[in-house]
Amino acid sequence: MAFSEKLRSLFQDFSAESVAIFRGVLIDLDKNVTGETLQSIDSRIRFGNNKVTISYFAIDTFTKRIEGRKKGTPPPIEPIEVWVEKRGLDISPYAIQKSIGLFGTSTPPAPFFERLEEKLNPKLEQFLESDQVALVLFKRLDNLFNNRKR
Repeated sequence: MAFSEKLRSLFQDFSAESVAIFRGVLIDLDKNVTGETLQSIDSRIRFGNNKVTISYFAIDTFTKRIEGRKKGTPPPIEPIEVWVEKRGLDISPYAIQKSIGLFGTSTPPAPFFERLEEKLNPKLEQFLESDQVALVLFKRLDNLFNNRKR
């Protein structure tokens, strides 16, 4: 089944809105010191014959930046140096690096995914309830029931 331009546009709008929500949650949680994580968040849409896939991606270290780091291997020094400078802190980045390596990050993980779900769910519901999406879903269900073996 080919997707109409209107339906493609709905998917593209939803994808763009959801990326904006991802970024907004990072800003709300004060996870935007350098802007690197924020700018790395993006999405890609693929339209197939019978499906649409929206993929989201971000910088490789996204999970550690959101959930924290376990003790063990120290993090790279360069991001810590940028973080210390942007925050205007008077502390050695090497001391922070060593501390994180020894103890991990002591603060509990930011509630990123909980906040994301809270803000994204209404948009997802609105998207799924739109006339164009509902029409496609009903057509697919109708085809499924009408083409089954009796």
